[in-house]
Amino acid sequence: MTGGINRKHIYLAGSVIIAAAFIVAVRDAVFRDLWFDESLTITNFMLLPKFSMIYHQYVIPNNQIVYTVLLKLWELLRAGWCAPDLFWRMFSVICAGCSIAVMLWRWRKSVSFAVLPVLLAVLTAPAFAVYATAVRGYMLSFLLILIALELARCMVLKFSWKYAVGFFFCCILAVGTIPTNILPLVAIAIYFFPFFGFERILDKRFLLLILLPAGALLFFYLPLLPQVINILQLREGWSDQQQAVVMTYAGFLLPLLPVVVAAAAGGIIWARKTSKYIFCWRFLIFLLPLLTIILIQPAPFPRVFFSIWPLWLLLTADGCRHLLPFFRRKRLALAGTVGLCIIGALCGKAVQTQSCRISALAARSRLDDYFCPYYMRPGYRPWTTVLRLQRLFKETRHKQKVYLSFASDPYSFILYGRLAGMSDKTWIFDNPRGQVTSLPEGALVILASRDNVNEELTMLKKRFDLREKPEEFFRSGMFTVFSTD
Repeated sequence: MTGGINRKHIYLAGSVIIAAAFIVAVRDAVFRDLWFDESLTITNFMLLPKFSMIYHQYVIPNNQIVYTVLLKLWELLRAGWCAPDLFWRMFSVICAGCSIAVMLWRWRKSVSFAVLPVLLAVLTAPAFAVYATAVRGYMLSFLLILIALELARCMVLKFSWKYAVGFFFCCILAVGTIPTNILPLVAIAIYFFPFFGFERILDKRFLLLILLPAGALLFFYLPLLPQVINILQLREGWSDQQQAVVMTYAGFLLPLLPVVVAAAAGGIIWARKTSKYIFCWRFLIFLLPLLTIILIQPAPFPRVFFSIWPLWLLLTADGCRHLLPFFRRKRLALAGTVGLCIIGALCGKAVQTQSCRISALAARSRLDDYFCPYYMRPGYRPWTTVLRLQRLFKETRHKQKVYLSFASDPYSFILYGRLAGMSDKTWIFDNPRGQVTSLPEGALVILASRDNVNEELTMLKKRFDLREKPEEFFRSGMFTVFSTD
């Protein structure tokens, strides 16, 4: 177990297993249809004619600027034979694969074999499949925070201005992707605080860990200050703080429960043995989302905290590492590591199979960022619905006007309609520019299963002064098409 050859063999075997687990994790999710936020990213921002327009078009938080710019560059590489939505997803998949590789490569030096069960557990977490394949900036943020963490480690252990410049550049990219990435960057400073303590809190290295992220935030968003103020006035988020807390922490803790328990045990054993209680300050990293949700109303969407997972995973691996000496004394180091890998993977798989039931925790707000959001379910098929509508319009002379409820993800229908060659004028829906005032004669109506369908139909009849309540025309997964004839 301690020999160089054996260690290499163990890491090699573990890396192969983790690579296989990664493929399994993204295999199905990568082929799902684009949902509202993803489609909005493409239609309203990525497809803008100039790169500079993406930066200046910061009108809603959905424009994750750095990610959108990189996605536009990625789009330049797309071959004609590749499905556009699949190709766009592959950028996040690559970011996810690079993140796993960075953790395997860098963390094995600091946390030894403990990196294996932690990575295997996170790969079985439902949230990983969601964001490793999302056409959004969450996985890019994850990777940038990881790189910033490693540059900060280099800067703390052996200061060099090249590490400081690299760290600042990563900070700019991270906050330029999502402004709330300032939170995991603050967490990096907290992680390294025990190396300085209160006695050396003014050390140049620690001050840079604090000041550079703040400087990056100002550098990137100060030119956009009027837009930032307007976005803050939108007050987007979850109105239920308690649910936001539950989903934020349950998304991480449930699938990783065995390794988190092992980490807690290892951390307690190590702290009692060494009396280095200053490292307990790192526990604040786990509390940062809680403090943010308490202080901000409405609460941020739980998904914005996905970028703090690299710090949580590192702390979990740190704790598990402190159990290894206990297993070594009993000559069970390999068995203990393998056992924790198996138990962690089984726990994550169990959470996967029950993810839709767990998702009911967010039923009141009909939102779920971490377990089984509606767009991850088999019935979410806007592309199939668009194709059926296209056939209908070709085979009949039915009027090509379709009213979309907000819950049916209008921008997904717009995007897939474009890919199918349909005009944007086909779709009518309420949006920030104005509400629909009347339905064209013979228009179709699409509602989603997330709608309260009967109430919505009654409201539409009254709102548009229809003679009869719209009748069901056909169903396509979670979408139902109604006729107003």
